[in-house]
Parts: sequence; structure tokens; C-alpha cells
Amino acid sequence: MKKILSWFAVSALFCSMSLHAQEAKEVKETKATSWYDKIKFSGDLRGRFEYVDDDTVLVGTEVVKRYRERIRLRVGATADVYEDIKVGFRFTSGETSDPIGANQSLTSGFSKKGLNIDLAYAEYKASSASALSGLQVVGGKMLNPFYKPGNSELIWDADITPEGLYVAYSRSIGDKFSIKGLLGGFSVEERAKAADSGLLALELLGNFKATDKLSFDLGLSYFNYGNMINNAPFYDATKGLGNSINAAVAPSTAISYKEDYDLIKIGFEAGYQFDFAPVKFFVDYVTNSAAEGDLDTGFLVGFSIGKISGPKS
Repeated sequence: MKKILSWFAVSALFCSMSLHAQEAKEVKETKATSWYDKIKFSGDLRGRFEYVDDDTVLVGTEVVKRYRERIRLRVGATADVYEDIKVGFRFTSGETSDPIGANQSLTSGFSKKGLNIDLAYAEYKASSASALSGLQVVGGKMLNPFYKPGNSELIWDADITPEGLYVAYSRSIGDKFSIKGLLGGFSVEERAKAADSGLLALELLGNFKATDKLSFDLGLSYFNYGNMINNAPFYDATKGLGNSINAAVAPSTAISYKEDYDLIKIGFEAGYQFDFAPVKFFVDYVTNSAAEGDLDTGFLVGFSIGKISGPKS
């Protein structure tokens, strides 16, 4: 069990801060744009005191309790390089070995703390006036593009930034329906002496706006991980982190995945805008079609009231 107490938070340190150019000159009834007008910076700083009481971490029979002061710093920028093309990057604090956390513990005798590459991507998104309107192509280390009903973290942590390439297409059908399709290939684990592990992702998402206040989302996703079974766990070869593993056989200390992972996920979300606040109900369900045992299904059901978007919201 983990308990976290925030002791300060500074949101939006730079918060989409734009660099403004000097007054542009009008040329043929248009305004010339300087290169630095096309760059937008963003970032945030957070600090917290963290108390950890994990009953699986023992010294003898005593549970180890931890007390940590931690900071998180994120700094990034995006730039419109040409018409419908932009590039972006972001640096974060934290450990390079942790794909889902940017927290940096204050420790090691006042030693310097590092920054890691959290985002580095290029994006093409066709404008509404283009014949390719609705098309989006993104490559590199990117923000998570997958559907998460109700911000569910059943499959995807909020901080993870996948690495690879995807193509998406969105289209509206009348005033009430819209659909989106996504196809992507992602790098997961490169191995020097064995086959690499990758992720093939396919996703379909539909939105129905029944009224001005009532809407529904339905998403169907397929995630196929290659070359997992009998290979070491990703990024930390010593931990299964809840996945089924083959135990180490002495004298070796190596563990490995016991199953492959071909995930079929269904997400549903219903939202209604009440006068006092927006309310959402969601369901997230997943099954692993490659699993041979009984541990092949997971689900999460929840609801939310309100949406924090700014001061006093």
C-alpha cells in the first residue's frame, strides 16, 4: 500500500508560453510570421513528500517503511516547421529505468540530477482544407495515442510515452457521429542476440453525440506483442510486475514471461453535462487471447464527477 502526500505543486511553470515576435509587417494583406512565433514552450514543476508502506518488502519479519522527498520537472516545446508538420520534444526528471515515472528522489549527498528524453516526435496532421483532411501520421517517442475510457489506467499508465509510428484517420458523419481508426507499430525491446519484441496496435473508436449534453464513446482495440514468451521482462529483467513468469532455475537468476500477450480491449464511456458538473460513467475490459491459463481477463468500471480545467473549476 502506498500513501502520497503532496506538499507543493506548481502547475504550468511555462504552461504553453509562446514567444511573441515584434510587430509583423503586412505584405500583400498578410502578416509575415517569424520563426520564433512558431515555437511554443511548456512545462511544470511538482514536489511531494512520499510515505511508502509495502508489506511485500521485509527485513526479517519487519515491513520496511520509506520516507522520500521527490520532485518532478518537465520542460518541452513544439514547433510548426512546415504547414501541417510539427515536431516536439520534452525532457523530464526521473530514472531512465522507469517508463511510467518522472519523479526524482532527493538523495545521494546533494548529487546532481539528470534529465531524460520523454518526447521526441514529428507529426503530420492534414488541415481541414486539405484533400487529406482527417489524416494524422506521428513517428518517434510520442504522447500516448490510445483510447482510455474515463482515463482508465487498466492498460496504459498516464505517463507512458510509446516509441514507434502510427497512422490515424478521423471523420465526422453528420452532426452526431464521428469515427477514428488507428494502425501503428511500436518498438518495445531490441535484443542483440535474440528476436526483438514489438507491438502491433489496431484501434477503432466511435463517438455518438445524442444531444448537446449526452454523448457516448465506444472503442475496440487490439494489441499484439511479439516475442514475449520465454524472454526476460521488459526494462527490468528481475521483476514480473504482476505478469505470469517462469521462475528462475538455479544457479541462474533469470526469470522470463510465461505467456504471450495478444490483447483485445473494449472501452465504453457515457457522459452527461449536468448543470452542476459533467458526469461520466465508463467500462474498460481486456482479455488476453494468447494466455493458456485462467489469468486472462481484466476489467475496470468507474465514474467521475466534475472536470478540473482551471482555477475554481
